[in-house]
Amino acid sequence: MGCLSSTPSDNATAKAVNDDINKQTDKWKEVESIKYKLLLLGAGESGKSTLLKQMRMLHGRQFDQSELLAAKPHLTQNVIEAMRTLAIYSDILGDQGKDTKV
Repeated sequence: MGCLSSTPSDNATAKAVNDDINKQTDKWKEVESIKYKLLLLGAGESGKSTLLKQMRMLHGRQFDQSELLAAKPHLTQNVIEAMRTLAIYSDILGDQGKDTKV
């Protein structure tokens, strides 16, 4: 009837491949059963991403080079904004006659 026929050696090879796949699947299921999933809810700018990054740094895999380079402009911008804010408030406090020396 069919165009293909199987030989005993093909069945043994197929069984070995099937057993290997089943072992890998069982290992994956075991690893997945250990993982915990966490849903972070909150308003924007409430620190959800920061918490996730801190947990990843403490307990997860390390950041790769591309992720570090992607974060660099954001960090630089945050430092510049913080310095600008300090300079503005230093001028305001200085105009009010308060000592702004560090």
